[in-house]
Amino acid sequence: MPITVAYPMCNKKESNPKMAVFDEADLQRPDQLDWKILQNGAISLYFDRKVLHEACTWFRNHGYQLYLFDCTQWKTLENFYKAAKDILNLPEYCGGNLDSFRDCLWSIDIPQESGAVMVFTGLETFYRRWQDFSFELLDILEKQSRDFLLFGRRFIVLIQSNHPNLSFQPVGARPIVLNPEEQEIHLRNLLKKNIKH
Repeated sequence: MPITVAYPMCNKKESNPKMAVFDEADLQRPDQLDWKILQNGAISLYFDRKVLHEACTWFRNHGYQLYLFDCTQWKTLENFYKAAKDILNLPEYCGGNLDSFRDCLWSIDIPQESGAVMVFTGLETFYRRWQDFSFELLDILEKQSRDFLLFGRRFIVLIQSNHPNLSFQPVGARPIVLNPEEQEIHLRNLLKKNIKH
């Protein structure tokens, strides 16, 4: 017998929501950062804090709701759950486990005309201490982004590491790739090396 999953509406404030979809005009803009990220998955990796800051500025200027998390402050998993509840304004009943966190994500505010971005800085320490937990968390966020898109909601996750060799397993059957700006810088540097040789 098939299992039926009931998805709650993402934002109950709007009685007649419109689809926040991309159109051809969006795709012609060279700086369309949300499209560049989402076509490869919901999660984008950053090493350079300056590039991350520029990305956050772009999202703010385009009306996105930003949720900022400083992972260096988390010494326990309880620290993460408290930060998530406070920053995302999750319901009081949201418990201290990932199943409850996933269910409560439906309640976060995502502007219909733009979207929402979760930003995790200094993730490497937390990731190394709780690698399985971090993988499950990122997996949930990647899958949640797809579910939000079914309701016309853009949901993006930016993760920043101070360790340049940090790598991640695919989440939600998607690889976590380097952000578009640092990819271009890396490619330019490779081209310069090849030209010199």
